[in-house]
Amino acid sequence: MKIHTYFNDIGFHGQEDIIAKWESNWRNAGFEPVVLKIDDAKANPHFGEYAEEIHRAAKDCGYDMSDYAFSCFARWLAYANQTGEAFYVSDYDVFNAGLAPDRPSDKLHFMDGRCPCLVSGSPSQFLELCFMFSTNWSPRRCGSVKSFHDQAWLMKNYSLLVDSGLAIFDKKDTGLDGRAVHLSTKLARKQLGGIEKVTRGMLDSAKLKLILEFS
Repeated sequence: MKIHTYFNDIGFHGQEDIIAKWESNWRNAGFEPVVLKIDDAKANPHFGEYAEEIHRAAKDCGYDMSDYAFSCFARWLAYANQTGEAFYVSDYDVFNAGLAPDRPSDKLHFMDGRCPCLVSGSPSQFLELCFMFSTNWSPRRCGSVKSFHDQAWLMKNYSLLVDSGLAIFDKKDTGLDGRAVHLSTKLARKQLGGIEKVTRGMLDSAKLKLILEFS
């Protein structure tokens, strides 16, 4: 059973080390880990139109499109460009803690609530998700989100995926249910405690430390 992640080098520190740990962790759990990059997204024939629509949506909602934010959207098109049956996808800071390489759900399955850190689906379902991302943004749907990325869209619009029958969402944390661990940037920030001014480099170092301790 394959599990994919997506990496685009946008200047975050220590990412290659984290990805190496991610690959080893999932391989030891019986999965076939695959790392996709921006070229995999660009190979999809819809890339140009998709990128244009996502950038337009950010502008319409009053946001600048950061490299990080666009990577959050581009990864789904890279997943959609794969072939074969359903597979798993995860952020590369999500580590297996007992999840078996079983056949995924028939629907697009968000396993950690509206956080898209661990999801399963088929290429056609991921493509449909991209279509939803690119056609269902508006100032009203943006709401009061603090930044423009895929999770912000899911927080406001996940019901569109449920009502359409495309996706199911486990409750936050209970979906992972101890079978996987998300060593997120948010968790790394907590580890830094009361430091008043936290830099990106500090966060990256704290996250790498968490992952090294876990693995």
